[in-house]
Amino acid sequence: MKKLVVGLVLITLPVTPIFATTACISAEYVGGNMGLGSQIIKYAQFLKTTESFACIFYVTILGLFFYGGVGQIKKWIITWKI
Repeated sequence: MKKLVVGLVLITLPVTPIFATTACISAEYVGGNMGLGSQIIKYAQFLKTTESFACIFYVTILGLFFYGGVGQIKKWIITWKI
């Protein structure tokens, strides 16, 4: 039973970094004056689309990096096969 609970928790764990990154950037986009969200707004106001997309690309790479890192940690923790 304990392995099942740990397995279910660790199955949902890789999705959380993507949601956390999205929530952080969205909060900065709405109410921040520093960070990537505010940079996206600043670049969009001055029609600098390449810089705006560079920030969005950076956030995407950051989310994928966190997703892969959590996936590797999950592989190290879960040694059994379901």
